[in-house]
Amino acid sequence: MKFTAPAIPDHIVKRKEKLNDEVHHLMSTTIPEKVAHLTQLEHDPRFDLTRLEPPRSSNDATEAEGDEPSAKRKTVDRAMDVIVPNASIKDIYAILKPELKFLLRICLKVSVWIQLLIPRVEDGNNFGVSVQETILEEIGRIQQDIGTYLDQFTRYHLNRTKIISKSIKYPPIGDIYEAIREMDEKEFLNLQIISGELPNYYHSLFDILVKNYAKITCPRSDHHGSMY
Repeated sequence: MKFTAPAIPDHIVKRKEKLNDEVHHLMSTTIPEKVAHLTQLEHDPRFDLTRLEPPRSSNDATEAEGDEPSAKRKTVDRAMDVIVPNASIKDIYAILKPELKFLLRICLKVSVWIQLLIPRVEDGNNFGVSVQETILEEIGRIQQDIGTYLDQFTRYHLNRTKIISKSIKYPPIGDIYEAIREMDEKEFLNLQIISGELPNYYHSLFDILVKNYAKITCPRSDHHGSMY
């Protein structure tokens, strides 16, 4: 019995054509614009280490706004004094997290585009296919890095919470507050590194797609759109 592949539905063909148009727009417009935009982050004053706020407690703002509290009020407030999230780091998170998620979506879109261009399995003449697979591995590395960065943000908050819980239990120990300050500074430096890597990811993605465009879209010299 001879088996034949089913006909490709029109909506599948149109979906691939739409994806092809979207990736071309990414290569011609979106990715170059992202390289230019993200490169400017190094000049953003919010990434200046000298602007990093020191650890602040929930009572700092209250005492700054109101009158001098009584001795009894101070005792109660000290028991409820909690270190608040670092505003400088929150500001940078608000910049980087959307950018990382956007880059992740681009990587997913480009990966699907390349996967749909991989021809059927055949013996020989597979150099172009190996190029496609190499590019998919590179995109996968970028996706893995993005996941690591996003996990890092969560770990920072969890580890900071552990130190803060000790500051509540042992408020007189100054080294606990110093540990929080050191942790904030380390995270800030990590965020500076991430901001510098973001345009590099886009640049390398653009570079590898442009240089290998012929092999990506036509991995075999005798391949003429055998997918659809």
